Order: sequence, then C-alpha cells, then structure tokens
Amino acid sequence: MLMEMGLVNAAWKNFETWVDDIVKVAPPHGKEACKAVSLVKENLFIAVDEWKVSDQTIHIGIREKMQK
Repeated sequence: MLMEMGLVNAAWKNFETWVDDIVKVAPPHGKEACKAVSLVKENLFIAVDEWKVSDQTIHIGIREKMQK
C-alpha cells in the first residue's frame, strides 16, 4: 500500500512539475516562489514524520523508566 501511494505521489509531483514548467505561464519570480513553497511543504512533511518518531521514542523511554 505504501509503495502504491509513493508511486502515485511521485506521478503527481512529476505532473505538477510538468504543468509548472510547460503549461503555466508565470514570471520567473512566480516560478521561484512556487518552488520555495514546494520545498517548504517537503520539509514540513519530513519534520512531522521525525516528530512522530521522536514522540513515540520518548513515550517508550518514559514507560521503560516507570517500570524500573
């Protein structure tokens, strides 16, 4: 399921890139702004994933200390 979703996300990203580069007529600063937004979104998703992992790890550590 995750691999399928990854493939769909990759196809969608490629489609958006194609639209931005070929179809959409925008000034250079507009294209730069779109790229910056995309980069920020990617960094946000990475940060959220890292936060979820660290949050789980912290809870495991707390439970282990409470059991001792």
